[in-house]
Amino acid sequence: MIPVFVSLIIVGAFLLRVVPQWGEVFIYNDIGNDIVYRGADEWYHVRLMDYMNLNWPNFLKFDYFAIYPYGMEVGYRPVMGWTVVGFSKLFGLNYQVVAA
Repeated sequence: MIPVFVSLIIVGAFLLRVVPQWGEVFIYNDIGNDIVYRGADEWYHVRLMDYMNLNWPNFLKFDYFAIYPYGMEVGYRPVMGWTVVGFSKLFGLNYQVVAA
């Protein structure tokens, strides 16, 4: 009884968080469908996931485009990227949609 109740609470909380913001994240226009991230960190994480998607399971350790022209080490650990890209590869989904 308790696991079912907890599962219903988790699903309900997820739906309350996702459904109202769906139109703000996924924008449908005449040209195509776009995903809009609200901050700079989101774009950077998706860029790291883009690298990881192309070079699975390796992750970007040194970013040549950050602090141009010198570059810098990436300070983020790849656990979130592995989770998102691994889930998208496992189920054949677009990793940007999974990240959003």
